[in-house]
Amino acid sequence: MKIFVLSMLRSTDRRDAVRKLMAEHDLAFEFIDGVDGKEGSHPLLKKFKPSKFLIRHGRPSKPGEGGCYASHYLAWEKCVELDEPIVVLEDDFILRDCIHDVLAQVESLMPRYPFIRLEDNGPRLQKTVFERDGFELVKFLKIPQRTTCYAVSPRAAKAFLKSSDEFVYPVDVFLRHQNLHRVPLFGLSPRPVAPVDPTDENSEIGNRHAGKAPAWSKLTKLLFKVKNLFLNILTNIYHEIRGY
Repeated sequence: MKIFVLSMLRSTDRRDAVRKLMAEHDLAFEFIDGVDGKEGSHPLLKKFKPSKFLIRHGRPSKPGEGGCYASHYLAWEKCVELDEPIVVLEDDFILRDCIHDVLAQVESLMPRYPFIRLEDNGPRLQKTVFERDGFELVKFLKIPQRTTCYAVSPRAAKAFLKSSDEFVYPVDVFLRHQNLHRVPLFGLSPRPVAPVDPTDENSEIGNRHAGKAPAWSKLTKLLFKVKNLFLNILTNIYHEIRGY
């Protein structure tokens, strides 16, 4: 499977760290030039709708969140263009020694399981699909946050693209709302990837909670949260019927 790392051209230190880490683990990869939401000139940023984001998410958006979503959008386009599963990484990750064994498992699983998360996630509402040879595949019933590393199939990538006419959530929240794209999300253990800084202190996006939200947005956030919770339950039932 081809590996793509999302990274902005200006992030030279991160790119150097990625090259060193991937060389240490003998992994071939390519950079996808990420979209700089702060710079604001990329065509995909026209899809980013801060007002709708505020209504749904209950806080002001950061320009970097639009860039992050657009960068993953480019990765999904690459997956569809190649017509084969790929691995997507953000450029702030740690690799564990199990990476090659996990990637071999993922490649065999992708025809059946269209999206497999490969990073740490902590305790989550999930069910075990199967265990074999020391590996565990789980179906997430409550999707973890973050998009540091995942494998995605063309079928899933097409669904994500089709459901992204507008960017109205952070990209990881969009993925969590399975009702928006209908793609079942899985995770594989042992997990070969972890974020460098799980607290987001060094994130390109910055402090997501720095801006003050209007009081009414708390109500709209609650309404959308209840709606998505209900629809996600229905989507999980739909996946169960289909055998996921």
